[in-house]
Amino acid sequence: MSSTPPTDPTSPSHYPPNQTALLLLDFHTLFVDSLPAPKGHAALAVAASTKKWAKSTGIHVIHCLIDTEQTPFPTCKSIPRWTSIADSFKAGGGDEPAALREDAHGERTFLRRAGYVSALKSPGLVEYLREEGIVSLVVTGLSTSGCVLRTAAAACDDEFVVTVLEDGCADGEQDVHDALVKKVLLGRGYVYTAEAFRDGWEKRTLGL
Repeated sequence: MSSTPPTDPTSPSHYPPNQTALLLLDFHTLFVDSLPAPKGHAALAVAASTKKWAKSTGIHVIHCLIDTEQTPFPTCKSIPRWTSIADSFKAGGGDEPAALREDAHGERTFLRRAGYVSALKSPGLVEYLREEGIVSLVVTGLSTSGCVLRTAAAACDDEFVVTVLEDGCADGEQDVHDALVKKVLLGRGYVYTAEAFRDGWEKRTLGL
């Protein structure tokens, strides 16, 4: 992330904390645990530490999850898969890990119907972002090829500035994750490690 506050409105460095939101996408316990070790838990740890940092800077923190009570829409191709996931959710897999739930004062949670992949399909989310004047979105989540990719693409089309934290995401296939963060997602948005993003933000704040 650039260390100098730019005048370029396409850059995340252009936007102050009150116009920036950290999105925590689909960190359901089931998804964290189902990824090959240590991928899911490593991404969760990065997301949790980034959440603490974001709150300390005044960045909005938003949890985006699948509604465990709703069934998929009728034309969803993957209804059998979602039915299986729903059964696991009911057994406790639908909860967010404690690392993301603690110290949640002032954070918002938005739920979307099973079958929708982009978090922007969550009722009220886009409206909330517009009302709060949020323009820059910092994205973490599980999985890279699912909610992260689809949310990032939809957000770019909705005129948000999008940054993906590559180590705050994970995918079942490492080569897929690598291709997405190194090639596909860079086509429309920005990709940083969480540390690089924080360092750039702090240097900008200090005017370095």
